[in-house]
Amino acid sequence: MTKTCPAARFLLSTFLMVAAAGTAFAQTGEGDIIIVTGSRLNQANLISPSPVFQVDGSEIDTRGTTRIEDLVNILPQTFPGQTSGISNGATGTSTLDLRGIGATRTLVLLDGKRLPFGSASVAAVNLDLVPAQLVEQIDIVTGGASAVYGSDAVAGVANFILRRDFEGLELDGQIGAFQDGNNDEFANELLRVSGITAPGAKLDGRNVSVSGIFWKNIADGRGNITAFFSYQNQNEIRHDDRDFSTCAFNSTQNNGPTVIGGITCGGSFFFRRIFTPGGDFFLDDDNVLVPFTNEPSQTFNFSPDNFLIRNNERFNVSAFAHYDVTDDIEAYLDFGFTDNNTDAQIAFSGIFFGPFDTNCDNPLLDTPTFDGSTLVSALGCDAAAIDAGADVPLFAAYRNVNGNPRSNFTGLATYRLVGGLRGQLGDHWSWDVFGQFSRTNQTSIANGDLSFADVQDGLFVVDDGSGNAVCRSGNAGCLPFNIFDVEGPTAEAVAFAEGQAVVTGNVEQIVFGGTIGGDLGAVGGVRLPWAKNGVQTIIGFEYREDSLERTPDDLAQIPFGQGLTGVSGATLPIAGSVRVTEFFGEVQIPLIEDQPFFEQFAINGAYRFSDYAIDGNDVQNSFSTDTFAAGVTWQVTPDLRLRGQFQRAVRAPNVFELFLDQNTGLFTAQQTPNGAFDPCAGDFDPTTVAPEPSATLDQCANTGVSAAQFGSIPVSASGLLNLVTGGNPLLNPERADTYTFGLVYTPTYLDGFDFAVDYYDITLNDALGVVPPQVSLDQCLETGAAAFCNLIVRDQFGSLFVDNSNFEGVQAVTTNISQLATRGIDFAVNYNIDLDRLGLGQWGSLNLQYISSVLLEGSFVAIPGISLELECRGLYRGVCGGPNPEYRHRLLSTWQTPWDLTVTATWRHIGGVQLDTGQSATGGVFEPTGNILDDFLDSANYLDLALQYRLSDDIHLRAGVNNLNGREPELSTVADLAPGNGDTFPGTYDANGRFIFFGVTLGF
Repeated sequence: MTKTCPAARFLLSTFLMVAAAGTAFAQTGEGDIIIVTGSRLNQANLISPSPVFQVDGSEIDTRGTTRIEDLVNILPQTFPGQTSGISNGATGTSTLDLRGIGATRTLVLLDGKRLPFGSASVAAVNLDLVPAQLVEQIDIVTGGASAVYGSDAVAGVANFILRRDFEGLELDGQIGAFQDGNNDEFANELLRVSGITAPGAKLDGRNVSVSGIFWKNIADGRGNITAFFSYQNQNEIRHDDRDFSTCAFNSTQNNGPTVIGGITCGGSFFFRRIFTPGGDFFLDDDNVLVPFTNEPSQTFNFSPDNFLIRNNERFNVSAFAHYDVTDDIEAYLDFGFTDNNTDAQIAFSGIFFGPFDTNCDNPLLDTPTFDGSTLVSALGCDAAAIDAGADVPLFAAYRNVNGNPRSNFTGLATYRLVGGLRGQLGDHWSWDVFGQFSRTNQTSIANGDLSFADVQDGLFVVDDGSGNAVCRSGNAGCLPFNIFDVEGPTAEAVAFAEGQAVVTGNVEQIVFGGTIGGDLGAVGGVRLPWAKNGVQTIIGFEYREDSLERTPDDLAQIPFGQGLTGVSGATLPIAGSVRVTEFFGEVQIPLIEDQPFFEQFAINGAYRFSDYAIDGNDVQNSFSTDTFAAGVTWQVTPDLRLRGQFQRAVRAPNVFELFLDQNTGLFTAQQTPNGAFDPCAGDFDPTTVAPEPSATLDQCANTGVSAAQFGSIPVSASGLLNLVTGGNPLLNPERADTYTFGLVYTPTYLDGFDFAVDYYDITLNDALGVVPPQVSLDQCLETGAAAFCNLIVRDQFGSLFVDNSNFEGVQAVTTNISQLATRGIDFAVNYNIDLDRLGLGQWGSLNLQYISSVLLEGSFVAIPGISLELECRGLYRGVCGGPNPEYRHRLLSTWQTPWDLTVTATWRHIGGVQLDTGQSATGGVFEPTGNILDDFLDSANYLDLALQYRLSDDIHLRAGVNNLNGREPELSTVADLAPGNGDTFPGTYDANGRFIFFGVTLGF
């Protein structure tokens, strides 16, 4: 067993046992030491006033977990963030989102130490850094904990504690795969009537993992070295491997032989479509331009080539060492390296009504139209224009099916080093000083897309005089990009037009800190007269620097599909750092102990002062924050404990929000009848409006409102409003008020039974959001508030509508403007039953662990005082994103038999949700969609079963099936954007079928 002093136990966060992997509570004997995540105090009889629930590392084996995301996302308190089930919109990372208020508002620790930004593209911590096979337990604190741990602990804290008491050599191997019969009756019938072959039964998505742990004492037991390695390889699953995702579901009001329940196998209208002054045409299979009617036969089924689960290869090496310098001083060192590679594949790229041109004398424009004319005439080319070879606008949609699907490779290599000294001062005080360094190098490569410039080159085509169509430019390698024939461009022409974008970057984190704390009662006799234990305290400091640099190549930086045609938004360069110096302290004061109805009554408090300095893009700024907490624990009787706490939590703005390079763009969207533009509308008229840029899409997602609520955006004579988007170095921290109240009941008359219930209330103010330009204009005129007027930047002539190369305009930068709130109740029950004592014979023991969460509120206000409060409890999509069920639970049943066999069964329940068609703002007025999928997603129940058998002391076998009942995922036509994929929500529902695994652990 590794030797550790009390300070070491504090730093490694050895926490109290909890009921049902639920809220933390424990009964302690005289002199027991209890360490609780959520507090840095190391104190006898300390019970946390904050709810803490715990997941034992053994559950990793019982679920066959190789990705930590798969374990934490089944907890009722978590909502899916980035997962391996996201392809379109994937960042190549895995994230944790407690309470559904954003992954950046959950602080993630590894052995009590903060982890860095996930990558050079995302601020949320990447859970892939956590070696799953090495996890001993996971502690999750509900509610703010910024006073204890610093910024980001708004929704709570997740602390992953690694095994450090291993002896000898341990090798582990596992293989698993997904099995699906593909027998969804609705999906199969829809595919049949659509003329699409349904996939048969599948055994795919193979996952292999191997790991090893080696432990060695050194220097006659004064030190220890532990080494760990693991390798994990996951195969992808494509959409066309599952019946429900083989085609893209569309909702329709039409009836016909290919429609079932208001659902058709549809797709994208960006497919063999040409919009001309002479009409809106579709190029049919007979090579004739016919009127576009948006029928399923005129759309592109973009679904089959997407990944339902991404491929992944991960390698991890870790090493841990400690050495007793003296009897009271210990040196320690941790090293970790993770190399993680994944591909996110989505549908073929193409031309998406981009602002292309072609020439009237293009010999390829002789495609006939249904009325006996030709395309060249429909484009408005008369004889004079043809003779002159005049250029005309070309608004076309074409899928590059002769090429390859779009694929985005992300490679992340992370190094992490932690070292320090810790020890004791006498018997009652401990100290620790440490430093840590982390660096993540990122490479992202986008393949399979089309270069706008090269496609445009291939659309200017002339006759070379010998009857051959050639590129007008004569550029080397250029070949005509013929989208006017159903055969499409040649393979050689596609190869010339395909482009590749590369983004590189790195993230670094440097931390130095120290703490000293102990028992004032034991040293100075500081205790209250009605308490036997003294006042406990700890003080500390921390310096942290998070820096990031991202460098996209020139092609990646061009927005609106004019770099790569299949990319709407630009990937911009970013460089900056956030430095913070902090001082903090905690105190625990027992007030009354060992009195009737006051077995123990104590109060606690915490305070942290943080001074921030930011630097990036040649801009410097600074700000400071105060966070604090106050709580109470009351052991009423030996059976009943009450607790409560208030915390002021903060989240400081990250480098992305502060320093993302400004990008000037044209704010364009659907033209409304009054001549203005609706930023949240769907389709558009390509003859007057370019496709919606990502800024528009982001704005709609962030505000959740359309022109119907805020009013339309006025446009200039040219129909364009200049919009400046980007980071804001003047941001302030978000701040949250969190309240938790609960009780723990451990009846002495029912041995082995524990019950806990906790209420939480989190309100986040000054949340970061983007103000729509029209709101800025209106509110500046109406109120004169600087928050709005500062977003309006005019040129020297006083105009808002200026040349696109300048930065004047109505800015849509990130600012502290929004409000979020969530409330709910968590329940935890644990019951250990000795079957022998119940008179059932020699049948071993049974443990029942139940945790659940009831969501009472999940609301947000885009702009307090202006926009409506939107409530998402029990809803999905609309403004609410993924499913927000009102009730979720996990019931874990473990039978420890007397025959070296352990049987574990898990029942997971996810409550049903209704589609948000506007009731989030109206308080319950639901408008049915008319199709059988979208209106309501039913509750889902999953049964997981695992067996573990100890063949000998050194050989342990395991096998299991998750989703044993083969429950199909809930389906929706509006699920495809992240966090959805393949007409469902993989992070919420089991989208891949049953997961079957076999594993073995060998000890030496």
